[in-house]
Amino acid sequence: MKKFFKIVGIILGVVVLVIGGFLLYLNFTGLPVYSDVKRPDIKVDVTQERVLRGKKFVTMLCAGCHQNPITGKLTGQHLTDMAPFGEIYSQNLTQDPNVGIANWKDGEIIYFLRTGVHRDGRYIPPYMPKLPNLSEEDMMSIVSFLRSTDPLVQADPTPDTACKPSILAKLLARVAFSPLEYPKTTIVVPSQDDKIKLGRYFVANLGCYQCHSADFKTNKEVDIENSKGFLGGGNELLDASGRKIYVPNISADKEFGIGKLTEAEFVRCVRDGFRPDNSPIRFPMERYLELTDAEISGIYAYIHSMPAIANPNKHFEANDAGKYASQGEMIYKKYSCFACHGDAGIGICDLREAYRKYGNNDSLIAWIRDPSKIKSGSKMPTWSGVIKEEEYVPLAEYVRLLGERKNTAPTSSAK
Repeated sequence: MKKFFKIVGIILGVVVLVIGGFLLYLNFTGLPVYSDVKRPDIKVDVTQERVLRGKKFVTMLCAGCHQNPITGKLTGQHLTDMAPFGEIYSQNLTQDPNVGIANWKDGEIIYFLRTGVHRDGRYIPPYMPKLPNLSEEDMMSIVSFLRSTDPLVQADPTPDTACKPSILAKLLARVAFSPLEYPKTTIVVPSQDDKIKLGRYFVANLGCYQCHSADFKTNKEVDIENSKGFLGGGNELLDASGRKIYVPNISADKEFGIGKLTEAEFVRCVRDGFRPDNSPIRFPMERYLELTDAEISGIYAYIHSMPAIANPNKHFEANDAGKYASQGEMIYKKYSCFACHGDAGIGICDLREAYRKYGNNDSLIAWIRDPSKIKSGSKMPTWSGVIKEEEYVPLAEYVRLLGERKNTAPTSSAK
C-alpha cells in the first residue's frame, strides 16, 4: 500500500511540475506567432460610396474601442473591461506612417480583420473581435474609410501602448482559440427581403452575441449560434468607472429577455439608448444610429427566430447610494452618467472639458437635452423628456465642477 501511495505521489508531483512549468512558460512568452500565412493580394478601389458605407461600420465596430477620448481620433486607449485578458490597449488606426496603419497593405488589413493574425504574425486573442462573416464589399468599405480624409483617421502620432496579455489570454490562444480560416467563398450582404438572414448578418458582425452570450471565452466566431448561452446574457464586463456589470439577456425569453418588447420598443433601445421605462442602456452598449429601420427590424426578427433562454439577469453593483456630496452628483449617478463618463468625468469622452466648451449652464443643458441638434451623429442619448426639468441645473453644475477638479481628480479611460 505504501508503494502504491508513493507511486501516486510521484505521478501527481510530475503532473504538478508539468502544469507549473507550462504556466511558467506562458508567463514569460508572448502570443503565438504564425509565419507561414498567405495574405490576399488585394488593392481596394476607394470610392465615395465605399467610404460612407465604411464609416458606418467603423463607427459601430471600431470606434467604441479605438476612439481615444482625449485625441478624438482612432488612436487607441486602455480597455478596462478586458481586464480578464490582461492589461489591454486598443491600437492606433490613424494614417500615421510610424504608429498607425498607413504602411499596411489593404490585404494585410483585411486578413487581420478576418483571421486575427497581425501582419507581424502574432495571433490576437478574443479581446480583438474578428470579422469572418462580413461581406467582401463591406470589408473593402472599411478599408476605404481607413484610407479616407475623415478626421477620425487622419494621421496622429499618439504612440501605441503595448498590451500585456494575461496567462489566461496566452493559454486560450494556444488551447482554445486559433486563427480563423480565411473565407474560401465570396460573402455577400443578405437581401433586405430576408429579415432573419439580414438580422443574423448584423448580430454576427456587430458582435451582439459576443457580449450578450455567456462568456467571451466560449463564443464561436463563425458558427455564432453555438456560443454558450447564445444571447442569454450573463457575460461579465466593467463600466467606465471599473464597476462590475453583467450583460443582460436579449434572447426572446418573455420573463428575462426581450420577448415582451414590441419591435418599436426594441428600435428605441437600439437607436435611442432607452428601455421602455426610460432607464438608459448602459455602457459599453452604445446607440446604433447608423442602422436602418430594416436592419434593426431584421435583428429583432432573427432574435425571435432563436431559442429563448430563461437566464435571470444579474444585478449591477450598487451605485454608492446615499453617499452623494451634492444633488448634482446624485443625479449624475441616478441616470448612470458614470457608466459612460466615469466617476471623474473621463470615459468615452472627456466630460471634464465641458465647463470650458460650454460657458454657462444654459448652453451645457442644451447639449444634454439633445446632443444631436448640436453635433450630428452624436452617440450621447437625447435626454429631453427623461431627465426631470428641476434636475438639469444641479446636473450641469456638477459636470462643470468635474472640469474644475480636473487637475486633482483621479482619471481613467474606458472602452
